[in-house]
Amino acid sequence: MASDGSEIRSIEAQIYRCPVDEPFGYAKGFITVRESAVVRLVTADGTVGWGEAYAPAEATAAVIETVGPRFMEWSVFERAGMITEHATRCRDGLPSAPTAAALSAIALASLDAAGQMLGRPAWTLLGGVADPPLRVYASALWFHQAANPTAHYGNALRKAQEEGFTAVKAKIGLGIDVDLETIRSLGAATNGLVVMLDANQAYDAHDAGIVSGVAGDTGIFWLEEPLPPDRLEDYAALRTTSAVPIAAGETVTSVPHARRWLDAKATDIFQPDVCLVGGLESAAVIAEMAEGAGIALAPHCFGLGIGLASSLHWAAAIAAVRGSEEPTWLEVDTSPNPARDALLSDASWFLAGGTTLSLPNEPGLGIPDLRRIAEFRVR
Repeated sequence: MASDGSEIRSIEAQIYRCPVDEPFGYAKGFITVRESAVVRLVTADGTVGWGEAYAPAEATAAVIETVGPRFMEWSVFERAGMITEHATRCRDGLPSAPTAAALSAIALASLDAAGQMLGRPAWTLLGGVADPPLRVYASALWFHQAANPTAHYGNALRKAQEEGFTAVKAKIGLGIDVDLETIRSLGAATNGLVVMLDANQAYDAHDAGIVSGVAGDTGIFWLEEPLPPDRLEDYAALRTTSAVPIAAGETVTSVPHARRWLDAKATDIFQPDVCLVGGLESAAVIAEMAEGAGIALAPHCFGLGIGLASSLHWAAAIAAVRGSEEPTWLEVDTSPNPARDALLSDASWFLAGGTTLSLPNEPGLGIPDLRRIAEFRVR
């Protein structure tokens, strides 16, 4: 154990929550409240590190409070070993989403603190490159509570383009007949935009095949999560016949879980979330695995903003593995979230409303001070 001020002295679970003025929906329902579970970690020398969890906030905060004491007196420089040790206690190395998200947030907070103590941005500790090529896309087209939940998609595409985005992701999953009509309408309205589709696990194998065919015919760039995540054989079969690349992986909870996806050859574009998969060290391992399997990575990101900063550091590590010829697709969540907007309002790396991102160069993850969003904290 260390005795240099890097020992962890406290791990606190915090929850930030805010209602949204207009609910927005996807295949599994409508979102009326945005909330995120966050870890605040403090070392013996008073350094504060932050990490975000991608899982239901209340359940994840409970896990953070349960497992947090096990990390006391560990050094933040021993973070990779301590996270691996706790993850391997889970059956088959596949922790539940709240457990995986809690461990991920602790890992990110530890790396944030370690980088601050060393005066180095997190990407340098991962062996990342200084200027990774990025391709930003907006997660912008969500269902409205209306008779036709996607009637606004044409206007939403134009708005995203006016804001400066060159690529946009649209939600589908209302039923195959409605979805096919939506896809054809999107194909006719792209006006030079790259368009992805996200079905959020809405289909069975038969319907997924039909949707992928029409998506390919209309120039869609990828079809995301057409099937439930436990259907790896169906994913692999769909991939061999699909007219459009298949993207998935945001539910992956560990390196062993990622290996199952990659070994199954289940997806063309792999989308783990650093706030669920075990933090940045685990994500860096997955980057090596994906490169060996010939699978592209496109980090999933949906939350308060800590995860987006972390994904930028991961992009630097991805570029170190695959080279700088091909950009890493990076998701910018543009759906309503007043807490996120307040947190990132003047972040040095979040530019022009997210249409332009740069690699954080502040020590650690480069997270703005969360005290600025204290009004949204409920725990």
